Amino acid sequence: MLSINHWFETLSTAGVCAMPQPDKSEKETPWYISVLMGFCGWLASLFLLGFMALALGAMIESGIASSIVGLALLGGAFTLQKNANSEFLSQFSLAISVAGQGLLAVAIFLHLEFDIQAQWIVFAFIQMAVALIMPNRINRFMSALFSVICISIALYESGVASLFTPLMMLLVAYLWLNEFTLSSKLAATRAITYGLTIGLVITKVSFGYFNFDENNELVILSGVGAWLEESLSIAVLLFVLHQLYTKQNLKITSKVAISHILLLITVCVLTFYANGLALSIMLLLLAFGSRNHFLLAIGVVAALFNLSAYYYWLDISLFNKSLVLMGVGTACLVLLYVSKKTQSSPTQAIGESHD
Repeated sequence: MLSINHWFETLSTAGVCAMPQPDKSEKETPWYISVLMGFCGWLASLFLLGFMALALGAMIESGIASSIVGLALLGGAFTLQKNANSEFLSQFSLAISVAGQGLLAVAIFLHLEFDIQAQWIVFAFIQMAVALIMPNRINRFMSALFSVICISIALYESGVASLFTPLMMLLVAYLWLNEFTLSSKLAATRAITYGLTIGLVITKVSFGYFNFDENNELVILSGVGAWLEESLSIAVLLFVLHQLYTKQNLKITSKVAISHILLLITVCVLTFYANGLALSIMLLLLAFGSRNHFLLAIGVVAALFNLSAYYYWLDISLFNKSLVLMGVGTACLVLLYVSKKTQSSPTQAIGESHD
């Protein structure tokens, strides 16, 4: 396997890269040392936070004190993360940041005299701010994930949950489609985007399994709101397909594009009651468009969970469930065959247009 220095020398010789060559004497820390140092950081922080909980337990009873200490911990975590030169300090600062966010959550949910929806919204904004400010990528990822969960709960409590999924799908799609142009800090942007993506998948799967009404009965696409949610999700999915074609300089009016659009619409109509499948298909399209294998895995897992949730709660016999799945699978295979035949046309092959 060729080293980084070899590629650097090759690019420098070709005149592509003019940056100074990295120091060859600097050695990368082995992964097992990093894991050990990270574990020690969390262990040390837990002892420190336990001591603080015993010494300052009374401050939880005061919202102002909880807010001040929480902000102080976040400030200290930011300073440590910005100057961390070891895995120990990085993980130690992450644990302090989590503790600070926990104290702010105590101040908001126990002492802030707002409606429950407003409390979740305030905490979601705090999580967004932490995700944008903190240098640590794990901290960014966790805060972005929790911000999505907080927003979903706030909208669900407000009775407008049908807008959550389409809006978050649009935001996630925008971030993935423009991941290389939004910011020069690609790793930080990706950490936030992954957090938003996984948070959205978690909320959809959770509502698919645990969305019950006051009679303890499962709610699956009941009411105008749920139909609106799925329809808007399909619209976002088609928008993503259009953007992918535009980025590849392919004509959306070609026979291949039209066949792909009809294929997507047909699959979405056949699986309309499988709430959340449009999100899974969108993630798969984005993964194929950017050749992101991890995002592809997230899309596959999301599709499996959403389909299993729909299958588990479908109020029909197992035989009829099998017939439904067999019919949908057969229809998708037929549509795939038709799409392949259309794509193999000598004048409209996507692969040829891309190359």
